[in-house]
Amino acid sequence: MLRSIVRLTAALLLVGAALPASAQPAPYAKTMGLQGVLRIVGSDGHQDLGRLWAEKFRTVYPSVIVQVEGGGSQAAVVAIKEGRADCGLMARALNAEEKELLGERLNRTAAVHVATDVLAFFVAKENTTPGLTLGQLERLYGNAPRNGGALKTWADLGAANLGPKPVVLLGRAAGTGVHSLVKALVLGGGAVRSDVREMVGPTSVIQSVAADPTAIGYAQLRHRSNRVRALAVGAEADKLVEPTLASAQAGSYPLVHDLFLVIEASPDANTNALRTEFVRFVLSREGQEVLQSSVVPVRPTALAAELGKLK
Repeated sequence: MLRSIVRLTAALLLVGAALPASAQPAPYAKTMGLQGVLRIVGSDGHQDLGRLWAEKFRTVYPSVIVQVEGGGSQAAVVAIKEGRADCGLMARALNAEEKELLGERLNRTAAVHVATDVLAFFVAKENTTPGLTLGQLERLYGNAPRNGGALKTWADLGAANLGPKPVVLLGRAAGTGVHSLVKALVLGGGAVRSDVREMVGPTSVIQSVAADPTAIGYAQLRHRSNRVRALAVGAEADKLVEPTLASAQAGSYPLVHDLFLVIEASPDANTNALRTEFVRFVLSREGQEVLQSSVVPVRPTALAAELGKLK
C-alpha cells in the first residue's frame, strides 16, 4: 500500500523509534512535485482543525487545493467508498458497520490516529450546577439508564437557582461522531432519549446553551464561549474533574476520544502521494503544533506506529 513513500516512511519509523518520550515530532520533510486536489470529508466538530491543517499544508504545497467538508464521521466512510473524498476525518474509530461497508477495500484503507479531543457538557454561565457524575449524565440522556430512573429537573441535579425547572437536553444527530461518542462513553452503548433536541453543529449547541439557563448540551471543549461553562465530570460525586487539555492528557478526565484520518490506497501514484503526504504532514512537528492550544497531540512514542499504517 502506498508504495511511493514506503522508503521515506521506513526512515521516519527508525527516527521515531529512537526519540525519547519527551521529544517533539520530526519536522516535515517536503517532497517534490506534489499537486492536485485533496478532498477531506467528515466530522462537523473538527472542520476547524481540518481547515487549519489544510491552510498549513498549502503553505508547503501552493499547487495543492484542499477542500474540507462536514457531514459527520459516518459521512467520511461513505464519501471514501463513493470516491468523493481522499481523506475521511473521523471523531471515532471505524465501527463494524463501516468496515463491512468498505468490504475488501478495508485491506487498503488506513485509519491513522492524529489527535485526542476532549468532550464536554456545557451549561449557561448562570447555571449553578457544580458538575455531574457519569451516572447522572446517563440518567439525563439515556433512554433506559442502567443505574436509576431518569433525571428530568434541575432540582435533581443540584442547581438551586433553577429548582424544579425541566432540563432541556441538547445533542447531535445519529451518524455524527459525537453522538456515537456519547452513546459509548456515557450511555454504555445504550440509546439516547427521544426528546433530546438535535443541533446542526457544535456552534449551535453552544449558542443554544448560552441562551437558555435550563439547557445542557455537549460538544468538544474547544468550541466553548465565555457565555457557557464546561461541567466537571467524574465517576463519583466527590471525584469530579474539570475538562482541560491537561486533565485529558493526564487521563483523569473521562470523556476523551481519538481523532482519525482515514485514507484508501489508490492505483494512481500522484493521488497516493497526495493523501499520504497530508497525513505525514499532520503527524509532523508543524502539523501537531496546530493542535497545541485546542486538542491533545499524539504522543511522540506513538508516532512511529501511526506512520507505519501508511505502508
